[in-house]
Amino acid sequence: MKVLYATALLLMSTHVSANQKSHVSDFVNIFKKYCFAFKDNPKAATTFLETRGLRRNPEFNDAYEIMIGEIDYAVTPQDMDCTADVLVRHRVGQLFTLTDISNSLKSTFGLTEVSTRYFQDVALNNRDTKIQQTDYTGRGGHKYRLLYPIDNQDSYYMTFTIDW
Repeated sequence: MKVLYATALLLMSTHVSANQKSHVSDFVNIFKKYCFAFKDNPKAATTFLETRGLRRNPEFNDAYEIMIGEIDYAVTPQDMDCTADVLVRHRVGQLFTLTDISNSLKSTFGLTEVSTRYFQDVALNNRDTKIQQTDYTGRGGHKYRLLYPIDNQDSYYMTFTIDW
């Protein structure tokens, strides 16, 4: 019976790990397609999003919603930067860890970590939330910033931004 229980736990942890990798991949691909691809032509990002049938969410001003399964991602191209975001914790559980998303972003975009700091911010539920900010530089001199909520992950959006 112990072997059966251990096998079930192992299979469940493998399933969770596979799902987390899928969510990391979804986030990175959204950022690559709608932000990174326009790093040398920022004005084209909005047009590209709209030609794909995506529309701005009226609740979040300039954010375009992208649904993948039950997960709601957003992309916000602006004059000075482009941001992708998502709530890290949903009904399905934690989408990914800080280590998983950071490693994937660094390898995909050839980023070098420049600095890390922590600060408090207020989340959607009006609770103080501890945020880790990690700044990167990439090839071509672009600057990137990851804001990852350490706690309160179901009410504070993780964001990844490229400065045009």
